[in-house]
Parts: sequence; C-alpha cells; structure tokens
Amino acid sequence: MIKILISGSNGIIGHELINVLKKKYYVVAIDNQTIGSANLNAKKFYKCPKGYTKEFIKFIEKIHNTVDLMFFYVDEELLNISRNLKNKKILNKIIISDRNTIELCDNKNKLNHYLSKYINIPKLNNKKSIIKPIHGRGSKNIITTNSKKIINFFKKDKTYITQEFIDGNEYTVDCLFNKQNNLIFSLARRRIVASNISLINKIEKNKTLHNLCKKISKHIKFYGPVNFQFIIDKKT
Repeated sequence: MIKILISGSNGIIGHELINVLKKKYYVVAIDNQTIGSANLNAKKFYKCPKGYTKEFIKFIEKIHNTVDLMFFYVDEELLNISRNLKNKKILNKIIISDRNTIELCDNKNKLNHYLSKYINIPKLNNKKSIIKPIHGRGSKNIITTNSKKIINFFKKDKTYITQEFIDGNEYTVDCLFNKQNNLIFSLARRRIVASNISLINKIEKNKTLHNLCKKISKHIKFYGPVNFQFIIDKKT
C-alpha cells in the first residue's frame, strides 16, 4: 500500500484529507500541534517542529524513508523546503512547485504586479480598500476601510498591500497540475459561509475560471495541488 504524508493534519482541511485518503492509502499525518483528530484518524501521527525551522528540515530527512509521497500545505513549510532541502532523493517524493513559484506566490505585492500584466486584478487607489499583509493567510490582520488617511498610511508600509475592495462572489478553484505544468483538473467552489477558511461552498462549473487558471499557469510554473481564489464583481 502506498504511504502518503500529509502536513498541517490537525486543521479542518487536514481532517477531511485524511478521511478521504485513508480509504485507499496508508496515511502518515504530521502537525506541530497534538490537539486534533489526526492522531486518531491517520495510521501514524508525528508531532513535527515548526515549519520555518531548521529542525523541520531535519525532521523530513529523518522520516522520508517511511513514506512514498509527501504533501505539504503550510506556507512556511513550502518556503523552508524550497529554500533549504537539497536532497534530490527526498525532493522526488515531495509534490511541490519550484522555489521561484513559491516565493512569488507568497508575496502578495510581487504577485500583484506580476499578474497585472496578464489578468484583471484589483487596482491600487483611494476608494474603499482592503488592506492585508504581504505575507499572510487565513484572512488574518485584514482591514477594510473607506478612510483615505488609513489607506495612505498603509500605502507607505511595505509590509502591507492596499487594493480596491471588490464587492462580489468569491470563488476558490482547486487545481491539480502535473510535472509538465499542465492543468489536469479544476473544481470551482463559490464561498457561501466563511470563517478565515471556507466552511460552506457550492460547487459550480465555471469555464471562465478554469481558463483563467490555465492562463496564469502559462506564466507561473505549478506542480501538484494549487489553490486559486477569485472574486467576480457583482456590477461588471
């Protein structure tokens, strides 16, 4: 039986992944917290060091022989692995995009400027704005405001990005890319209820979003499971 390692396994997404994968595979779960269901649901559970540490890389090097494939879902883990894990034998077991892709997508400001050449993105202006950390996830430390004073303050802060607030339906598109950067699967989900992560979604067929993901992949090289998020403006 193929053995698969899943990181961030005590979160809601990790819980669902384990429940699906364990029907066909031997699932090894890791997380830096022991509180959660992974210890009960997975065949094997390991408490791991924080994803941004040197100890995390040593941890992977230590346990890689116990599994056939490894999937990592935490931003800090992806950055750390892409920058610091050099063993090609281990890297061949990890389904991960390359370092350039990870570093670009981790920086909202760089990604914003890069994608503005190819697709529609929220503009940077003095209208109602959404302000968020350049490095961050899960809707943490996000501000929505009409105040020009606050907007101008954060425009000067290089650790934040300020964008026009878009009123519309939010979509998450789950994609899978092969090693050749070909999009082999996409599933669009319209967000109904959210609490930092999507809790209730409606699956919809959406060719436009599928084609957008494909278009983006012509300019950014992806490998493995990749998550895209879009907002369709209600007015336009």
